[in-house]
Parts: sequence; C-alpha cells; structure tokens
Amino acid sequence: MNHGYTPALYTMKILCKGNINIIEEKMKMEETKTIKISPKIYAELHAFTGLLSERLKRRVSIDDALEDLLSHAHRNKPSDFAGAWVMSDKEEEEIKESLKELWETWKKD
Repeated sequence: MNHGYTPALYTMKILCKGNINIIEEKMKMEETKTIKISPKIYAELHAFTGLLSERLKRRVSIDDALEDLLSHAHRNKPSDFAGAWVMSDKEEEEIKESLKELWETWKKD
C-alpha cells in the first residue's frame, strides 16, 4: 500500500513516521512481484475486494483478495464430491433419458 509514492518517497515517509508497523509493511513490499492483468480482470478483482471488505468488516488489499480466492480454489477437488449426490432410481432414469435425447439431437447435426 504505497499510496502512489515512488519507492524512495515511500521509504522517506516511513522513516519520518518512525512507525514499526509501517516499516514492516515496507519490508513486505520489497518481497512483492508485479503481474500484468487486463483492465476487466482488475475491475472484477477490485469489486471482489470490496465485497470481501464488507464481509470481513475491515479494509482489504488486492493481495488479501487474491489470497482469499486462491484459498478457495485449492480447497476442494472435484473428486472430493464423489458419492456426495444421493439420487433415487427415478432421478437416475430421468437423467439417463434426458442425456439420451440430447445425444440423439447431437448425432443428427
């Protein structure tokens, strides 16, 4: 969170404030990487950051938002849901019939 300052100005601002929390933030900044994203993705990420901020009831950085998104992305694999859906014989027959009709339509094209 450099508030638009160049690194040199930001460092000077940190030294003037003398706040340990801000110095720790500067140390974290040195470990950051730059990535390029499209304006559309940035807008969506920014919107998600706002939603996350409302949910957590605190300010949230884009880094926090990405961390939250990635934690959800790595949480479950499709195989984790194997056997989770319990269906009746009637449901199974309806699904098979729907698929059969769909496949017949596809074969005609």
